[in-house]
Amino acid sequence: MQLYPELRIQSAVEALTHVVIPALDPNDKLAQEQARLVVATLELARERLAVQFDYDKRELQLLIAALESVEASSSAALGDTSEVGGAARALAAARDVHRRAGVSPSELRAAVGTTKAALGALTTAAYQVGGDARRDISGAVMTLAEQMLPLVRASYAAHGFDPAAAAGPTVAELLAAAESEAIA
Repeated sequence: MQLYPELRIQSAVEALTHVVIPALDPNDKLAQEQARLVVATLELARERLAVQFDYDKRELQLLIAALESVEASSSAALGDTSEVGGAARALAAARDVHRRAGVSPSELRAAVGTTKAALGALTTAAYQVGGDARRDISGAVMTLAEQMLPLVRASYAAHGFDPAAAAGPTVAELLAAAESEAIA
C-alpha cells in the first residue's frame, strides 16, 4: 500500500473506474451516477491535496490582514471585552504560525479556524456597538470575502456548477500569483 494519499486515492479511482463501475448494472442509472460522482470527488480531493497547505497559508494571511485592519477601531469602540481580547490572542497566534511557515498542516488549519472564530466574534460584538467599529469590520469582512472568492470558486470548479470558474485560473495558479505578489 502506498504511503502518499495522492497515490492511494489514484489507486481507489482506478479500482472504481476499471473494476467496480463496469460491474454495476448498466440499467441502474442512480448507481452509475453515484459511482461517477465518487470518482470525481476522489479526483478533486487528490488534486486539492497538492495545494491544500498553500491554500491554508493564503487563507490565514488574508484573515490576519482582516483582523489587523479592524484591530484599533474595534479596541477603541468595544474596550476591554472578551471579543477584543480573543481577537488579539488569535491574531498574535496566527501571526506566529504564519511567520513560521514550516508548521504542520494541522497546526495551520487550527490557526485558520481560531482566527476565523475570533473574526466572527469580533464582528458580532462590533455590530452590537455600531459606529466606526461596525463600518471597519464590515469593510474588512467584505475585503476578505472578495479576496477569498476566487480561491473558493476555483476549488469547486471541477464540480461543474460554475462554468466561469471552470474557465478561470486553478487554485494552484491563484496561489502562485498570490505568492509572487507577496515576494514582490
